Parts: sequence; structure tokens; C-alpha cells
Amino acid sequence: MRARRVDARFAGRRAARAGLTLASALALAGAGCGSDGVLVSGRPHGERPEEVSGEIAWSSDDPALGSVMYGESPGRYTRIAYPLGRAWEQEHRTPLLAEDGIVYHAKARAVLPSGEIVPSREFSFVSRRGRARPEILSWTMIDVGWGDAHLAVGPGGKRILIDSGRPDHVEDLVTFLMDELDPRTPFLDVVLATHEDSDHIGGLVGALDDPGDGILERFTVGRIVLNEAPESITPELAKVLEIAASDSIAVTHLREGDSDTGTEALRWGEGIGVRVLNARNLVGDGVANNGSIVLRVAFGSFRLIAGGDLEAVAEARIVDDYGGADGGSFLRADVLKVNHHGHDDASSPAYLAATSPVVALVPSGSLEVACSAPARSVLERLFALPADVYRSDFARPVRSVPCEDDYGHVTVVSDGRSFEVRIRPSAALHHPPD
Repeated sequence: MRARRVDARFAGRRAARAGLTLASALALAGAGCGSDGVLVSGRPHGERPEEVSGEIAWSSDDPALGSVMYGESPGRYTRIAYPLGRAWEQEHRTPLLAEDGIVYHAKARAVLPSGEIVPSREFSFVSRRGRARPEILSWTMIDVGWGDAHLAVGPGGKRILIDSGRPDHVEDLVTFLMDELDPRTPFLDVVLATHEDSDHIGGLVGALDDPGDGILERFTVGRIVLNEAPESITPELAKVLEIAASDSIAVTHLREGDSDTGTEALRWGEGIGVRVLNARNLVGDGVANNGSIVLRVAFGSFRLIAGGDLEAVAEARIVDDYGGADGGSFLRADVLKVNHHGHDDASSPAYLAATSPVVALVPSGSLEVACSAPARSVLERLFALPADVYRSDFARPVRSVPCEDDYGHVTVVSDGRSFEVRIRPSAALHHPPD
């Protein structure tokens, strides 16, 4: 079998002086043989890193989906940069959101249609954009053990907490938020609960027998967002509404079809479009999962779709309602937050085909593993797209070069023209609650 070649190319100052652009610059080091017989070229680790401006251009012998893994320590890649769109190419330009002046160690990474991953040899670079940092949107899948919690931060700094995990993991959530927010003014613009299950809404109120324990009582909150007013109210939801009334916090109930153009709670920042794909009152029918709020978030050319515990029957309705919009592209997503923690009753083949994500986020913990989530069948469907899968209990891209941390917070960052995934360790304990 012929060796596949992954060529990392750099445009440094020497290339610029010669009139070469980043895309056309020749490799500045000779070819060598990497692991598993992969031929690569690039500046080896240990030599002076080349300076790059905005992107890394590289090539592979076969059409592939491309990304670049990089980090500040050799062999430890805490960032993975992706171009937007799902294009099978041999010549790749991977934009970077790297900070200027830092030496990074990296590998280019080609995912072939077969699912095989071909990495390059490790190389080094330093970013020299020489321009202002772009406005960005970030979305963090917070590691709260067993449960769902996410923080979105808009370009203007607006902070939206989507779900809050279980009551017994509220301290993990508080620790993360205090690190992210100014501890002197711990303010959340919007707190959104996709639905009323305890592992999604429990952290807002904490333990019901321990007043003052939850997010709503420990942070200043501008607005609470829920799905349609339910016919029956869980104890956690009743507590949320009680706190909202006593603290005069505005409450917004979303309906399917709501968007940032007409709903203040969905205005997350300049250039961000938010559309509600699902939000239904189904608690009285015993199928609250399928009433979960599902959001489509757009920023420039970047697309993210995120929901709660939606199951296959509700996914089918979304595909029927929106799958034909814009020639079938409306549901396409660069990043998909996987429904229902990766249980096999969700992430249907039709839904994954319609969304076709490059990156899939799966909030999970060891208790889900004991309950068979994420299910092997769901992971196999995601791999077949192919998609990079990130789990909160296994915070690294599955099938990629391992990081040292077994679990952590996973942040997606986009400037509207590209996006990357960043991994940070957490202190959450991944074991079933007592």
C-alpha cells in the first residue's frame, strides 16, 4: 500500500520577502517518514519555528477533510482548528485563531472518506497576524459530570447559560462560571433551560432542601428563558419560577419559529442569528424530552445547532420542517450538540445527514456510560459522516492524538470565517451521584 503524504507548508518572513503567499509557499524542510509510514514535510520540532499569518496551508495525496491540532507543549494539542464547510480537498488552508507571539507545536490532520486519519509530522509555528483580534462567538460544553450545561458568549460579551446540570454538580458549574466571569460582578445576561429534567435545570436551583445553593441565587441573572409554559410543573421548575418572581427576573417562554429578530432573549450580539427549531409543551404527555428547545445559531458563515434531550421522533419533525429550506442547507451545521447525551433513541441517521456536522459535542459522564450513553451506534453514525466527537467525560477528539486530560471543558470559538475547538481540564468528578 502506498504511503499517504501530508505536507505542512509555511509562509514565513523569508517566503514573504521572496514574494510567496502562504498558500503557495514551498515547504521549508525536507520530506521525512512519519509514524505508520506516513510521508510528511515541514519544519521539525526543535528548529526555529516559522512565522505564519492567519492560516496554515497544507496538502495530502488523497481528498480529505482537514484540520490542524496545536498547543503550547510538544505532543499536547489543546486546540484543533477547522475550516468552515465540508469540502473534500487535497489542498487545504486551515485558518488559525492563535494568539500572536506564542510558539505552538502542531500536526496537520487529514480525515479520509474511509474514516482513516493521516497526521503529519509535528512542526512548530508562531502567529504574527499584525492586526486586531476579530470579534468571536464562543460556546463551551461545561464538564458538570452527568448532565448538560453550556455557556455561550457573544461578540459583545453577552453571556448566555444554556442548561445547568444536576443539583449535585452545581459546585462544578459555579467554579467554571467564576473562572469565566468577573467575580466582582458575576452576571449572566440570559439563563436558558432547554426543558425541565433535573440534569438540565437542577443547577439553577441546587438542592431543593438547601436554599441559596443554585445559580439563580448566587449569580445576578437578567432573564430566564423556558420552553412553552408546561401543563405540569416539576419541583425544580416550580422553584425556578418562585425565585424569578421574588427577584423580579423576567421570564420568556419560547415557541418554535422564534428568532433574534423578534425576541429580545435571543439577541446574543451583533452579527449573531438565533432561530428556535423546537420548543413545545409536551410535559403533560410524558414526553418532555421532545419538547426540548433546539437552537440554530449562525455567526457569519459559522453554524451551530444545539438542543436538549430531543429524541428521534422530534428530530424527524425538524428535518421535515426545515430540511428543504435553502436547498437543504438550512440545517447544515459546522458544530452539532448531540441530542440526549448520545442515547440511541436520538441522533437518527436522517438528522445527522441533514445537519452533517464536522464537530459533534456529547455531554456525558460515567453514569451515562453505565447507561450506554453515548451509544456505540450513535458514535459509529457520527464517525461515518465523518465528524470529530468531543465528550465532556473524554475531552479530546475521538480517534485523534490523545491529550493528557481525560475530561474537561470543550470550547468552540469562531470568528464567523473559521472555528476551532479548545480543551481545558476540569475538576468535575465523573462518578454516579450518591
